Amino acid sequence: MLKRTILVASTCALLISASFYPARAADAVLEEDPAPPEPTLEAPVSDQNWYIAARIGAAFAEDTQFSTLGTTVDTEFDPGYNLALAVGHTFRTESPLSFRAEAELGYMVLEADQHQVAGLGTFSGGAATGEASAIIGLANGYLDYELGALTPFVSAGVGYANLDLDNFGTTPTGQVLDTDEDGVAWQVGVGTAYAVSDTLNIDLGYRYSGIEDVNVTANDGTSSDLDFRNHQVTIGIRKAF
Repeated sequence: MLKRTILVASTCALLISASFYPARAADAVLEEDPAPPEPTLEAPVSDQNWYIAARIGAAFAEDTQFSTLGTTVDTEFDPGYNLALAVGHTFRTESPLSFRAEAELGYMVLEADQHQVAGLGTFSGGAATGEASAIIGLANGYLDYELGALTPFVSAGVGYANLDLDNFGTTPTGQVLDTDEDGVAWQVGVGTAYAVSDTLNIDLGYRYSGIEDVNVTANDGTSSDLDFRNHQVTIGIRKAF
């Protein structure tokens, strides 16, 4: 009887032990942290790569010179303004660097401040007249470097422009130049963009631009090659779609 009791007790102990330890082992497996996900090699790329942009800014022209009446006229300009609209495309990479290409159409206006006529003197205020305006088409390229919400950029562009020099003259000489001619246009610039949202940026920029070798003919038939160069400070809005 005693042997039978001992055998039954031993069997029960073995059964309890077998049921207890596998459960603990299963609990240990369940308590282990899941394996981390495999890292992806490709950065997410936005499908909103096309954009439209509008810019406005102040323009500061360098002095120009042309010949007429057997003398030369050097012109200084008051600060003016420039407007531009553009459409472009962003080419993204897996790094913070990206490239943009765009087509831009701009308009710029500056008033003559004074004319210095060799042999006659300097004329300003009401004694000097003249307005320079230009319609400019550019193909621009931008290199962006993303730093969170801020993206610094550099730019360069080339294109074509029509420069209109209207009613240039002085009180003693009268109107001596009134013409419009075409020339090669270019720009180089720097700036930074601030991301308001995933698709909207505010751009602040500086440009140095020019319209080169514009052949102008004064009212007396004298021809001159004129370079029209200027500095621009701009603010713009860029919307991706």
